[in-house]
Amino acid sequence: DGAPTGFDIPKDALDPKGGHIQGIAVSADAVYVSQMTQLTKFDWSGKVLATNRVVSHTGDVAWWNGELYTAVAVYPSRKEGKIQVFDKDLRLVRETAIDRTIDGITCLDGVLYVGMGAKTPPSNEPHRVNVLGRFDAKTLKEIAPRQDFDFGYKTKYGFQDIATDGKLLYGAFYPGEKVMPCLAVFDKDGKVVGTAKAGSSTGFDFLPSRDGLLVQRGGKLRVTKLPQVEAR
Repeated sequence: DGAPTGFDIPKDALDPKGGHIQGIAVSADAVYVSQMTQLTKFDWSGKVLATNRVVSHTGDVAWWNGELYTAVAVYPSRKEGKIQVFDKDLRLVRETAIDRTIDGITCLDGVLYVGMGAKTPPSNEPHRVNVLGRFDAKTLKEIAPRQDFDFGYKTKYGFQDIATDGKLLYGAFYPGEKVMPCLAVFDKDGKVVGTAKAGSSTGFDFLPSRDGLLVQRGGKLRVTKLPQVEAR
């Protein structure tokens, strides 16, 4: 039926010094992948369409309204981050600095939802409370007070990836406990409504049709079923 199934990433497509995939964003005709040091644009067959070296450490990415948004954690030399915005050909068009390291980004109804790390450092220690920020997608200005985000489990390093199905938001975390769901599901006001076990903390996004997820596992991008949400 022509529905996308995903593809294997060519071995020479990514920056060998860029580390693992940080985030995935999809549009109708392309897949955007971030590493710490590089953005790569693929078509749905896996052909490389464009690349761009970027600030290290670039994290999650999101596609909205014809533009690619990246969450940049600039560390360890400076305790700050950036939101950078690129056009469809991966040319930087605007950016803004943020006073915290960030990771995890998506856009819902013109609002960027951005993970802003642990509330109380050090973020690499298991912790429950993370910070969630909201920014205007056009101006990149912060538009709401930062929220404490606690979905009932200990995490490490804060949000890693955030995606949306157009109604709810799904935040992925590295686990800080042995047994826990990897996704926190919340509404546009930041209220946690449930959890899910699908997805990946190293890159995932909803298909434009919203009928599946594209996830990264071991250098392969695969379409999987929608996550089943367990309500709170």
